[in-house]
Amino acid sequence: MPSADSSATHQTILSRLDELAQLLPGQGPDEPRARAVYQCERLRHAVQHAHSEGVRFAGFTLGRILSEPAHAFSDDVRRKYDELREALEAVGHRL
Repeated sequence: MPSADSSATHQTILSRLDELAQLLPGQGPDEPRARAVYQCERLRHAVQHAHSEGVRFAGFTLGRILSEPAHAFSDDVRRKYDELREALEAVGHRL
């Protein structure tokens, strides 16, 4: 059974993920945006199921999609990703 601290940490990560996902509609070209949304869903699933490799892979892939200048994601989206990455790294996930 997860501890209260672990549960709070997962809730923080999921909250950061929700904040990022809410910014994606209307951002960037259709294809990269669809891939970013998909990676958000994969990351949520991996976090909820404590799948470390899934967290690392989806988080890393999401970061690469969002950081590509040609995809034209806003600074707010990139900032929210940075907050999400920091929350993941705080619990030991290295992207």
